[in-house]
Amino acid sequence: GEWTGGDKLRKEAYRLLMDALVHRFGDTESDGISVHQALVDAGMEGDQLDAADGRFNVLCPIPPDQLSSRAAAEALRFNGTGLPNFAIVEGYSELWRRMAAPFESRLRLGTPVTAIDWGDDRPGVTVTIASGEITAATGLITLPVGVLQAGGVSFQPELPEGKSEAIEGLIMGPTIKAFAEFKRPWWEDSLGNVAGFRNADSVFHGWEALFWDRPGPAVLSAMIGMRGAELSGDKDAVKAAFLSDLADMFPDVEIEAEIVSLEV
Repeated sequence: GEWTGGDKLRKEAYRLLMDALVHRFGDTESDGISVHQALVDAGMEGDQLDAADGRFNVLCPIPPDQLSSRAAAEALRFNGTGLPNFAIVEGYSELWRRMAAPFESRLRLGTPVTAIDWGDDRPGVTVTIASGEITAATGLITLPVGVLQAGGVSFQPELPEGKSEAIEGLIMGPTIKAFAEFKRPWWEDSLGNVAGFRNADSVFHGWEALFWDRPGPAVLSAMIGMRGAELSGDKDAVKAAFLSDLADMFPDVEIEAEIVSLEV
């Protein structure tokens, strides 16, 4: 119920994270130890353990007691150890536009594939769409795990047993992002100029002030992972939770009077 500075907490939590995970990067035996158990073994407990579990169920939307500690170590390494993670000023659609420019005329968007024939009796692959078939030398399949598990695309011949088992065994939970623009950075009245803040009782992992260190609008972003997964697909419920949790943390602020837009 009270605000506290995060530096000391973060340093201690980071030390325990390193104790739990740094030696597991690339260690196949750590696939048999869940990230939750690795954190417990490193001495995490109580609110700190809940916060770490919450961090990983956003970073890797898999229940922490089912996520391997090796996978968690690799995700943490690529997410938070100094590797650059740049934001594109023009937006990510500009990156896609430039990459696609050389073959833009050959792209077919909004064209669902229902079957893929990669048999030996014909060269290359043939994919079935609503208007017929498309044949190519090679097929690169990047369908989400959930789509593959739903069986909406059939394969002829069927995928090898190892691939099918891997597809069925993977868990892909939701990751929900909410972004709100406000008239002003009203949270600074209480907290000062901060990069973000946390509330362990919220379904949101935390709130990030996107432009705390550079010019830009007063924007907060927040994410939900496995905790709060029941809100997936219900944008109104996500928006309501976003606003009510902020109102609980900042009871002296008329949150809705400050808001410009809220997107999920």
